[in-house]
This record gives sequence, C-alpha cells and structure tokens, in this order.
Amino acid sequence: MSKIRNQKSEVSNLWICPSSVFHPRSSIFRVPGFTLLELLVVVSIISFFLAISFPLLSKAIIKAKVAQAQKDISSIKSAAEAYYTEYSKIPVPGTDLGASPDVGYTGADSQRIIKVLIGDDTDAFISNREKIKFLEPGQLIQPDGTFTDSWGRQYSMKFDADYDGAITYNGTGHYTRVIVTSYGSNGDDSDESNDIVSYE
Repeated sequence: MSKIRNQKSEVSNLWICPSSVFHPRSSIFRVPGFTLLELLVVVSIISFFLAISFPLLSKAIIKAKVAQAQKDISSIKSAAEAYYTEYSKIPVPGTDLGASPDVGYTGADSQRIIKVLIGDDTDAFISNREKIKFLEPGQLIQPDGTFTDSWGRQYSMKFDADYDGAITYNGTGHYTRVIVTSYGSNGDDSDESNDIVSYE
C-alpha cells in the first residue's frame, strides 16, 4: 500500500513541476561534452605550442636542405676530379681551356657539364669518349644534365681553366680544380652570405 502511495506521490510531483523534468538544463537531458570555455582553453594551448614549434620546424627544414645541397656539391666536385684523373683535363669546352680568369658555368652551361659527367658523349665540345659515369643519374640528376639544388636552381661550377692550380672566388684564391656552388635560399649570386660552396 505504501509503495502505491509513493508512486502516486512521484507522479503528482511530475505534474506539479513538469519544468524540472523537461527543462533543457535538466540533468536528464544533458549531453556530455565540452563547454565553450573549455574549448577556448584547448584551442589556446594548441595555438601556443604551434607558435613555439613553427620556427623550430622551419629551421630543421632549412638545415635539411643545406645538408642535401652540401652532399650534391661534394658529389659534383668528386666527379669533376675523377674526370680530370681519367682524361688529364677538366670537363669544360676545349675553347675555354687556358682561359684566364677562370670560367664559371651556370644554367644550361652547367647542364652540359653534368650531362658529360653522367656518361654522355654527344657534346661536340666536351668529350667523355669512354662514357664513364662519374655521376650516377637518378631522381636528382636528369638525363639532360639538370641537377638542381634544394631550392630548384641548377648548381653552378667554376673550373681552373688556366691550370694554375687555383680558382678565385669572390676575390679570394682557393687551391682547387673546381668550385661548385649553390646560391642558397635567396638564389642571389651577389650575396655570398647564403652561398653553399664546395671549398667550405
């Protein structure tokens, strides 16, 4: 009997105060989740960490690009030295041999030399009669001699064309047969602060 009374009492309470049950803020109808304030706090924290990590990530990317350029430059320099060992001359057009000051090669002229170093012997002025692959063509080196640095520009080269044992680069003499250069992120050959050079 008391059980029936309690049930009646609960039913009457529902009818007396229905708003307490059906109100949107009632615990019966609340969906678990984040409040707007909580979401704003989370977004702020994420933004803070992104702001800190972005410069570090940018530096890491630049460092990786410089390291790749240094590796490529070393490969080109070694290939040019190996060519000299094989043929007793530097891999430049015969018309440039004996030139003073030493001759620099960029763009399409640099491509011609790279093409010879990867085993091509079709150039009328630079011979690789044994078709030796001083450089291995691959993903970075195209068959036409395109070999670009980490910023998409063809590597530049300067050779000791007069065979005096030294090359002048930016006003300073260096005892080497070849200097290979990437002009870095700004691509400016007049600004040597970003240059990546084989003698460094």
